[in-house]
Amino acid sequence: MAGPILFDGHPSWKAFFWRYVLLTPLTVGIGWLVLQWWRKSRRYKITDRHIDTERGMLSRRIETLQLWRVRDIDWVQSLLDRMLGITTIHVFTKDVSDPELHLCGLPADRALFERLKEAVELSRQQRVVGLVE
Repeated sequence: MAGPILFDGHPSWKAFFWRYVLLTPLTVGIGWLVLQWWRKSRRYKITDRHIDTERGMLSRRIETLQLWRVRDIDWVQSLLDRMLGITTIHVFTKDVSDPELHLCGLPADRALFERLKEAVELSRQQRVVGLVE
């Protein structure tokens, strides 16, 4: 016959306090490096004729959007975005397979948005003129 149980449970977290203290900065540091690597895995190139989006950590994928295919663009900035000085530009396209493009983390420069709007309009006009000729 077994005697009475004197203890049944897990050790206290206090016994591992110094391990937590040492592992927390290491874990946060590794997480920060992974986030930076993930952020650097995206790249936007906006010209007066197209928008290239490049993505991928281990492999690469580049997608090009011709500006004459753009239907509408929106400039979105949350409170946190305003505090950080960044913005997101939503691009709505005529493309059936990928009708929306979100360019997040751009500098909160309203001039960039205005130049992009002008480039879209000019690209549309040049496309129409090119079709008529």
